[in-house]
Amino acid sequence: MKNFLKIFLFLGLACILNASSIVHAGDPNGLITLKNNPQAPIDYVWVLICAFLVFLMQAGFALVEAGFCQAKNVTNLMMKNLMDFVMGSLAFSLLDMR
Repeated sequence: MKNFLKIFLFLGLACILNASSIVHAGDPNGLITLKNNPQAPIDYVWVLICAFLVFLMQAGFALVEAGFCQAKNVTNLMMKNLMDFVMGSLAFSLLDMR
C-alpha cells in the first residue's frame, strides 16, 4: 500500500508540474494553460483517482463473478476479465491518439 501511495503521489505531482504543457481535449491549439486555468492540476489528479477506481471496480467484478461460478471455471473467467481490461485499454489508447 505504501508503494502505491508513493506512485500515486508521484503521478499527481507530475500532473501538477506538467499541467501547463498538457493540451486539453477541448483545446487542440494548446491555448488553455495553467495560467488560464488554475484548476487544471486538480482536474488531472481527479481523472487519475477515477481511473484507479475503475481499475478496482474491474477487479471487484471479477471476484464477484468468480464467487458465482464453479471453481473449475474461475481461471477461465479471470482470463476473460483480464482480456476485457487489456482490450479496452488498447482500444482506448488507439482511439485517444492524435
